[in-house]
Amino acid sequence: NKRLSIDKNSLENGFDLNTNDIHLLIQLGLLLPKQIDQYWFSIPNLASFVTCIEKGRRTLIQILSRRTYREIPMNEFRLRDTKTKCLLGFDYHIHDVIGANLAHVIDAPTGPIVKMGPEKV
Repeated sequence: NKRLSIDKNSLENGFDLNTNDIHLLIQLGLLLPKQIDQYWFSIPNLASFVTCIEKGRRTLIQILSRRTYREIPMNEFRLRDTKTKCLLGFDYHIHDVIGANLAHVIDAPTGPIVKMGPEKV
């Protein structure tokens, strides 16, 4: 059961916040007024963060999909120019792609290889 909103009474009694604290949370963008004494939870600049993740993910997947066997050695993958599109860093984005099950790592004698697609069991 996820709650996306909260009322003033819950903030004051459940979290020991006073009116000044609530106004500060509104000014910081963490609470948005919904109705009188009711607020939505908010995460400022979330859209730009999600856009950054999607752009980095798309860049790495495009690099993999252009390869003949849809795989690339990890050290060669790191050398690709991804700095302009992978703003959170290569390591963050490669872990994101692997965690999303869009690619997996194969241990090879020459070093780790990143292969597109979910890992086959």
